[in-house]
Amino acid sequence: MKGKINTAQYIFLIHGAQMGVGILSLPRELGELAGPSGFLSIILGWGVASLTSILIIKAMERFPENTAEEIFVLYLGNKLGKMVIFYFACYLVFFSYTLMLSMVMLLKSWILPGTSVSLLLSLLVIPTFIISRGGVKVLGRYAESTFILTFWILFLLYIPLEKGAWLYFLPFFNDGIMPILEGTKLTVFSFLGFEIIFFIYPYLSNKKKAIRGAITANTITLLIYVSTTIACYLFYGPDTIVNYFEPVLTQMSNIRFRYVERLDIILLPMYMFVVSTTWIPYVYFTATCLSQIISVRRCEKIILPVLLSFIIATLILDQDWSMLNTMRTIVTYMGSLIYVFALLLYIYSLFHYHFRKGEKLES
Repeated sequence: MKGKINTAQYIFLIHGAQMGVGILSLPRELGELAGPSGFLSIILGWGVASLTSILIIKAMERFPENTAEEIFVLYLGNKLGKMVIFYFACYLVFFSYTLMLSMVMLLKSWILPGTSVSLLLSLLVIPTFIISRGGVKVLGRYAESTFILTFWILFLLYIPLEKGAWLYFLPFFNDGIMPILEGTKLTVFSFLGFEIIFFIYPYLSNKKKAIRGAITANTITLLIYVSTTIACYLFYGPDTIVNYFEPVLTQMSNIRFRYVERLDIILLPMYMFVVSTTWIPYVYFTATCLSQIISVRRCEKIILPVLLSFIIATLILDQDWSMLNTMRTIVTYMGSLIYVFALLLYIYSLFHYHFRKGEKLES
């Protein structure tokens, strides 16, 4: 298979796929559901996501050199397999469009209020097309380089915390265990992005490190989520944080240097590169799914029509936050089925393996 990726690129592709714009509002949402112990919900969400990642790899390793689309057909048959491929195509394209639109709406509301959403989205389409048409190898290099160039942004959140009070976190389990479990429902969806393993596992050069790499990627995401949430809790307090829709950006706007007044205006465009490591691979794998359905040999031919459909949809639909929140809710429900599908596919792969083994013994 062409375009093999190394373990580091595999890790950062998974991690990059998990780093959407949801982290900007995650501390507030956890504060509303779980209070000061909300960061514990992230740890539970990490456990669920890591376990599901292992199940995906175990199901995929039966056919290590086949693509995800081919494996779905091998396991489920032609008709049901293509139905699953179509569902993934719908999920990936809707997720990528929602992310791009979310990023554009943030740029418009914080930096460019006079610029139309369709124009900003059109500007994002150009680099998305250039990078995605390069294939999985280019996507892996892009995710790796983006992480190296942007991970330092996280440490800026701790600059204004000299007056932070750790007493905000006490006592643990003040409201019992149920609020933390409620928060876990939220964090489980925050770890969505691990499903990209279905598509990048066949390209991994050293598949013996697939499970270790997936857990490493989930752990990197865990550390970023936990440290961001703790920083916001220290800055705002558990009662005040619920009053800020995007507490991370608001906290960034309070950082002042001698020659920089609005650091958030500089960091938000930089964070756009982080979010792009989610939507760009999703656009590419949308094209691979659709190419399997309509029998097109080169999936690169489908990327541009997919991106143009984003621009057309933006021109037709009303761009407001209520519509965007509805789209995020739909993506969340679609993503929840990925967890169920991964478990069912793993169970079916066990029966499939033993069934084939029995056939060989009989012959």
